[in-house]
Amino acid sequence: MVKKIVLLCSLLVFALCTYGQKPFATVSLNRTYAFEQQPIKATIKVYSPTWFTDGLEFGELKVNGAFIIPFTNSVAGNEIINNHSYAMITYYYLVFPYKVGELEFPELEMTAFIPPKGDFEGKPTTLRTSSKVIHVRSLPASDKPAFVANSAYLNDYWNKDFKNLKVGDVLERTVTVTGFKTIANFIPSIAIDSVTYAKRYLNSNLTDQQIDNKKETLKSTRTEKYSYLFTKAGDYEMPGSEITYFNPFTGKYKTVRSKAMKIHVDTSSNLGIVGSIADSLAALQPSIATDDTPKVPLKEQIIEFIVEHKYQLLAVVIFLIVYKRLFRLLRILLFRMKEKRRMYLLSEGYAFKKALQKSRSKNPYLYLQRVYNWLLHTQEQQVSITQQAKEVGDEKALKKHQELFKALNSEGIKNVPSSFSSFSSVLIHLRNRIQNLKKKRTSKLEDWD
Repeated sequence: MVKKIVLLCSLLVFALCTYGQKPFATVSLNRTYAFEQQPIKATIKVYSPTWFTDGLEFGELKVNGAFIIPFTNSVAGNEIINNHSYAMITYYYLVFPYKVGELEFPELEMTAFIPPKGDFEGKPTTLRTSSKVIHVRSLPASDKPAFVANSAYLNDYWNKDFKNLKVGDVLERTVTVTGFKTIANFIPSIAIDSVTYAKRYLNSNLTDQQIDNKKETLKSTRTEKYSYLFTKAGDYEMPGSEITYFNPFTGKYKTVRSKAMKIHVDTSSNLGIVGSIADSLAALQPSIATDDTPKVPLKEQIIEFIVEHKYQLLAVVIFLIVYKRLFRLLRILLFRMKEKRRMYLLSEGYAFKKALQKSRSKNPYLYLQRVYNWLLHTQEQQVSITQQAKEVGDEKALKKHQELFKALNSEGIKNVPSSFSSFSSVLIHLRNRIQNLKKKRTSKLEDWD
């Protein structure tokens, strides 16, 4: 019985090891619960125990009740799984559900060209991913048509200014809505109030999508062009345009609007032409506006730049804040280090250290000069090294004194005159010098012997 269990375990281990060295593919979703129209990022990773000799060939990916936006770029790399090294290629998709309920991200079949171990020629290998379930919920109730986007803004401009308007004049209005992380099909028609002093005609309604594969972003636009035929004279207000979108991260609706403008329309001497122009516009004739291409205002360009690069701008602001505080901290640390260094150079300990260093000098007078500097060092509310050696019982200070006196009585005094022939005479000489200089100093010299 034991032999059978051991054999079975060995077979299982062998099977797992063998499976772990085979190519395989996985799929992961950044969220499984989402609002309708909210993008879901699907990450496809394909692993090979060797390498990939060619690009992957994907089968048709279709999700019922959702739009699929693929990113054409792929990211290659390596990963360690169960102590085995794998070559890896990563692909991305954005899934935009438009139905409420449960959606299934189906199994995805692909063909990878992978050479077996010990070979260099890629063999077509069919791989499959597992299916995933996505739970989609409806948007909160709203009294205005809206779409889902991370952010959106609106451009509203005219091909002419409103100066010298007359009855019978025709102006073209271009309104563009830009949404991020949404598709153009979700952006509804732009809301513009009707007016009684002019007839409005829709010239075109165009949509566009821009996919940035490197940044993995999606920007969609809807552009609507209208022609306004002014039929009445007087002072009026031209209403602005507006669009409403839902931010899934804040869970709130937001409406962006353009400003309303005051206009004045004068009468025209040739009112008969108004009917002819109206008939032409009603028949959807080609654009009657001038050929001048309207320019996007600088303010709108700045807003678009900020929206597209908000994360980079945020990183710059954080860097400047951190840099400013770090620079201030470095200045404080440098000041404290300089101040500490300055106090150390003025301290008795530094003077004593210099006296010990000069004890190795062959010039006894230079050595004695350093000793004088130490003995005459000003002590302001401090305990001197001599006091530490005598009264406090500091072993470290006592050892320093012993080193100093040893140097005074040995190598440093070999070449001094005969009057300095003994250690006691050196001390007496030092004391006499100190007594002579005592009157010039304001600090009290501790009795060190």
